[in-house]
Amino acid sequence: MLRTAVLLAAAIGAAAAQPLTFEVASVKPNLTDSGHSSNHTRPTSLIMDNSTLAGLIRSAYGLRPDQLIGPGWMETERFDIAAKSSHEVTDDELMQMLQALLVERFKLTFHHDEKELPVYALVVDKKGLKIQPVEGNGDSTHTEKGLLQAKEVTLAQLAKSLSTILGRTVLDDTKTEGSFTFELKWTPEDLSAKEKKAEKESAGPSIYDAVREQLGLKFEERKAKLPILIVDHVERVPTEN
Repeated sequence: MLRTAVLLAAAIGAAAAQPLTFEVASVKPNLTDSGHSSNHTRPTSLIMDNSTLAGLIRSAYGLRPDQLIGPGWMETERFDIAAKSSHEVTDDELMQMLQALLVERFKLTFHHDEKELPVYALVVDKKGLKIQPVEGNGDSTHTEKGLLQAKEVTLAQLAKSLSTILGRTVLDDTKTEGSFTFELKWTPEDLSAKEKKAEKESAGPSIYDAVREQLGLKFEERKAKLPILIVDHVERVPTEN
Protein backbone atom coordinates (compact mmCIF):
# COMPACT_ATOMS: atom_id res chain seq x y z
CA MET A 1 0.00 0.00 0.00
CA LEU A 2 2.81 2.38 0.93
CA ARG A 3 4.67 1.58 -2.31
CA THR A 4 1.47 2.26 -4.31
CA ALA A 5 1.00 5.60 -2.57
CA VAL A 6 4.62 6.61 -3.25
CA LEU A 7 4.32 5.64 -6.93
CA LEU A 8 1.03 7.54 -7.24
CA ALA A 9 2.56 10.65 -5.67
CA ALA A 10 5.54 10.42 -8.02
CA ALA A 11 3.23 10.08 -11.01
CA ILE A 12 1.21 13.12 -9.94
CA GLY A 13 4.41 15.11 -9.43
CA ALA A 14 5.72 14.12 -12.85
CA ALA A 15 2.42 15.08 -14.48
CA ALA A 16 2.46 18.45 -12.75
CA ALA A 17 6.00 19.07 -13.98
CA GLN A 18 5.04 18.46 -17.60
CA PRO A 19 4.98 21.69 -19.64
CA LEU A 20 1.66 22.98 -20.89
CA THR A 21 1.27 22.19 -24.58
CA PHE A 22 -1.17 22.95 -27.39
CA GLU A 23 -3.48 20.19 -28.56
CA VAL A 24 -2.67 21.09 -32.18
CA ALA A 25 -0.29 23.67 -33.66
CA SER A 26 0.89 24.74 -37.10
CA VAL A 27 4.22 26.53 -37.59
CA LYS A 28 4.99 27.71 -41.13
CA PRO A 29 7.59 30.07 -42.63
CA ASN A 30 6.07 33.32 -43.92
CA LEU A 31 7.60 34.22 -47.30
CA THR A 32 5.26 37.11 -48.22
CA ASP A 33 7.86 39.84 -47.60
CA SER A 34 5.07 41.83 -45.96
CA GLY A 35 5.69 44.44 -43.29
CA HIS A 36 2.39 43.58 -41.60
CA SER A 37 2.23 41.40 -38.50
CA SER A 38 -0.59 40.59 -36.09
CA ASN A 39 -1.20 38.66 -32.87
CA HIS A 40 -4.54 37.34 -31.63
CA THR A 41 -5.08 35.49 -28.36
CA ARG A 42 -8.26 33.78 -27.24
CA PRO A 43 -8.99 31.47 -24.25
CA THR A 44 -8.46 28.43 -26.49
CA SER A 45 -6.26 29.66 -29.35
CA LEU A 46 -3.22 31.65 -30.39
CA ILE A 47 -2.65 33.12 -33.86
CA MET A 48 0.57 34.97 -34.70
CA ASP A 49 1.01 36.04 -38.33
CA ASN A 50 4.27 37.14 -39.97
CA SER A 51 6.20 37.25 -36.69
CA THR A 52 9.98 37.04 -36.57
CA LEU A 53 11.43 34.18 -34.57
CA ALA A 54 12.91 36.79 -32.22
CA GLY A 55 9.43 38.28 -31.82
CA LEU A 56 7.97 34.87 -30.99
CA ILE A 57 10.62 34.25 -28.34
CA ARG A 58 10.09 37.69 -26.83
CA SER A 59 6.33 37.14 -26.67
CA ALA A 60 6.70 33.69 -25.14
CA TYR A 61 9.09 34.80 -22.39
CA GLY A 62 7.80 38.35 -21.86
CA LEU A 63 10.97 40.02 -23.16
CA ARG A 64 11.62 43.40 -24.75
CA PRO A 65 13.92 43.68 -27.83
CA ASP A 66 17.10 44.49 -25.87
CA GLN A 67 16.52 41.57 -23.49
CA LEU A 68 17.16 38.91 -26.15
CA ILE A 69 20.60 37.99 -27.50
CA GLY A 70 20.91 35.48 -30.32
CA PRO A 71 21.69 34.96 -34.01
CA GLY A 72 20.92 37.98 -36.20
CA TRP A 73 18.71 35.95 -38.56
CA MET A 74 16.12 35.59 -35.78
CA GLU A 75 15.17 39.23 -36.50
CA THR A 76 14.48 38.55 -40.19
CA GLU A 77 13.10 34.98 -40.50
CA ARG A 78 9.31 35.18 -40.19
CA PHE A 79 6.69 32.58 -39.31
CA ASP A 80 2.94 32.04 -38.98
CA ILE A 81 1.66 30.16 -35.94
CA ALA A 82 -1.89 28.86 -35.47
CA ALA A 83 -2.37 26.84 -32.30
CA LYS A 84 -5.29 25.53 -30.26
CA SER A 85 -5.65 24.35 -26.68
CA SER A 86 -7.95 21.49 -25.65
CA HIS A 87 -9.50 23.75 -22.99
CA GLU A 88 -9.69 27.40 -21.94
CA VAL A 89 -6.45 28.81 -20.53
CA THR A 90 -5.13 32.16 -19.33
CA ASP A 91 -2.83 34.41 -21.38
CA ASP A 92 0.08 33.34 -19.15
CA GLU A 93 -0.69 29.69 -19.84
CA LEU A 94 -0.87 30.42 -23.59
CA MET A 95 2.64 31.86 -23.39
CA GLN A 96 3.84 28.78 -21.51
CA MET A 97 2.41 26.69 -24.34
CA LEU A 98 4.23 28.90 -26.87
CA GLN A 99 7.46 28.34 -24.93
CA ALA A 100 7.00 24.57 -25.19
CA LEU A 101 6.21 24.92 -28.91
CA LEU A 102 9.43 26.87 -29.57
CA VAL A 103 11.47 24.27 -27.71
CA GLU A 104 9.79 21.43 -29.59
CA ARG A 105 9.75 22.86 -33.13
CA PHE A 106 12.88 25.07 -33.13
CA LYS A 107 14.95 23.09 -30.59
CA LEU A 108 15.45 26.29 -28.60
CA THR A 109 17.92 26.23 -25.70
CA PHE A 110 19.11 29.27 -23.72
CA HIS A 111 20.37 30.63 -20.42
CA HIS A 112 19.58 33.76 -18.36
CA ASP A 113 21.70 36.72 -17.22
CA GLU A 114 21.19 40.35 -16.08
CA LYS A 115 22.28 43.68 -17.53
CA GLU A 116 21.67 47.39 -16.82
CA LEU A 117 20.10 48.91 -19.92
CA PRO A 118 18.63 52.27 -21.02
CA VAL A 119 14.83 52.08 -21.04
CA TYR A 120 11.80 54.26 -21.62
CA ALA A 121 9.12 54.61 -18.96
CA LEU A 122 5.64 55.11 -20.43
CA VAL A 123 3.77 57.67 -18.29
CA VAL A 124 0.61 59.74 -18.59
CA ASP A 125 1.25 63.19 -20.08
CA LYS A 126 0.56 66.24 -17.90
CA LYS A 127 -2.45 67.10 -20.11
CA GLY A 128 -4.04 63.75 -19.27
CA LEU A 129 -4.94 60.53 -21.05
CA LYS A 130 -6.70 61.01 -24.41
CA ILE A 131 -8.14 57.49 -24.76
CA GLN A 132 -10.98 55.95 -22.76
CA PRO A 133 -11.19 52.40 -21.33
CA VAL A 134 -13.47 49.88 -23.03
CA GLU A 135 -15.11 46.61 -21.99
CA GLY A 136 -13.29 43.36 -22.73
CA ASN A 137 -9.71 42.13 -22.88
CA GLY A 138 -9.26 40.80 -26.40
CA ASP A 139 -5.55 41.69 -26.52
CA SER A 140 -5.44 42.09 -30.30
CA THR A 141 -2.80 44.19 -32.08
CA HIS A 142 -1.92 44.81 -35.70
CA THR A 143 1.25 46.66 -36.67
CA GLU A 144 2.75 47.85 -39.91
CA LYS A 145 5.06 50.71 -40.88
CA GLY A 146 3.75 53.84 -39.15
CA LEU A 147 0.58 52.21 -37.80
CA LEU A 148 -0.46 50.35 -34.66
CA GLN A 149 -4.06 49.19 -34.32
CA ALA A 150 -4.99 47.95 -30.84
CA LYS A 151 -8.20 46.34 -29.67
CA GLU A 152 -8.92 45.90 -25.96
CA VAL A 153 -5.27 46.07 -24.86
CA THR A 154 -3.90 47.21 -21.51
CA LEU A 155 -1.28 49.94 -21.36
CA ALA A 156 1.18 47.28 -20.18
CA GLN A 157 0.51 45.42 -23.43
CA LEU A 158 0.93 48.69 -25.36
CA ALA A 159 4.32 49.16 -23.69
CA LYS A 160 5.39 45.75 -25.02
CA SER A 161 4.31 46.66 -28.56
CA LEU A 162 6.15 49.99 -28.34
CA SER A 163 9.25 48.13 -27.14
CA THR A 164 9.23 46.12 -30.36
CA ILE A 165 8.71 49.21 -32.52
CA LEU A 166 11.39 51.30 -30.80
CA GLY A 167 13.91 48.54 -30.21
CA ARG A 168 14.24 49.57 -26.57
CA THR A 169 12.46 48.34 -23.46
CA VAL A 170 9.38 50.40 -22.61
CA LEU A 171 8.14 49.93 -19.04
CA ASP A 172 4.54 50.70 -18.16
CA ASP A 173 4.54 53.34 -15.41
CA THR A 174 1.14 54.84 -16.28
CA LYS A 175 -0.50 53.44 -13.14
CA THR A 176 -3.63 53.08 -15.27
CA GLU A 177 -5.90 50.03 -15.25
CA GLY A 178 -8.33 48.88 -17.95
CA SER A 179 -8.27 47.97 -21.63
CA PHE A 180 -8.22 50.40 -24.55
CA THR A 181 -9.05 50.34 -28.26
CA PHE A 182 -7.26 52.87 -30.46
CA GLU A 183 -5.24 53.51 -33.61
CA LEU A 184 -1.79 55.11 -33.43
CA LYS A 185 -0.28 56.68 -36.57
CA TRP A 186 3.20 58.17 -37.02
CA THR A 187 5.93 58.75 -39.60
CA PRO A 188 8.64 56.06 -39.30
CA GLU A 189 12.24 57.22 -39.21
CA ASP A 190 13.53 54.41 -41.48
CA LEU A 191 11.69 55.41 -44.66
CA SER A 192 13.11 54.85 -48.11
CA ALA A 193 13.89 57.88 -50.30
CA LYS A 194 10.68 57.32 -52.25
CA GLU A 195 8.64 57.02 -49.06
CA LYS A 196 10.25 60.14 -47.58
CA LYS A 197 9.30 62.13 -50.69
CA ALA A 198 5.69 60.95 -50.41
CA GLU A 199 5.62 61.62 -46.67
CA LYS A 200 6.70 65.26 -47.13
CA GLU A 201 3.17 66.05 -48.25
CA SER A 202 1.55 64.63 -45.11
CA ALA A 203 4.41 65.42 -42.69
CA GLY A 204 3.11 63.10 -39.96
CA PRO A 205 4.42 63.17 -36.38
CA SER A 206 7.25 61.07 -34.98
CA ILE A 207 6.19 58.13 -32.85
CA TYR A 208 7.17 60.11 -29.74
CA ASP A 209 4.91 63.02 -30.69
CA ALA A 210 2.14 60.68 -31.86
CA VAL A 211 2.05 58.86 -28.51
CA ARG A 212 1.66 62.19 -26.71
CA GLU A 213 -0.75 63.86 -29.14
CA GLN A 214 -2.99 60.87 -29.92
CA LEU A 215 -2.89 58.86 -26.68
CA GLY A 216 -1.99 61.38 -23.98
CA LEU A 217 1.12 59.42 -22.99
CA LYS A 218 4.83 60.22 -23.09
CA PHE A 219 8.25 58.56 -22.73
CA GLU A 220 10.76 59.23 -19.95
CA GLU A 221 14.38 58.05 -20.32
CA ARG A 222 15.60 55.88 -17.46
CA LYS A 223 17.99 53.01 -16.71
CA ALA A 224 16.99 49.65 -15.27
CA LYS A 225 18.64 46.33 -14.50
CA LEU A 226 16.86 43.83 -16.71
CA PRO A 227 16.99 40.06 -17.08
CA ILE A 228 18.28 38.98 -20.49
CA LEU A 229 17.86 35.70 -22.34
CA ILE A 230 20.85 34.42 -24.31
CA VAL A 231 20.09 31.86 -27.02
CA ASP A 232 22.52 28.93 -26.98
CA HIS A 233 20.95 27.03 -29.87
CA VAL A 234 17.96 27.40 -32.19
CA GLU A 235 17.09 25.77 -35.52
CA ARG A 236 16.41 28.01 -38.52
CA VAL A 237 13.86 25.58 -39.96
CA PRO A 238 11.13 24.28 -37.60
CA THR A 239 10.27 20.60 -37.49
CA GLU A 240 7.22 19.51 -39.47
CA ASN A 241 3.70 20.08 -38.14
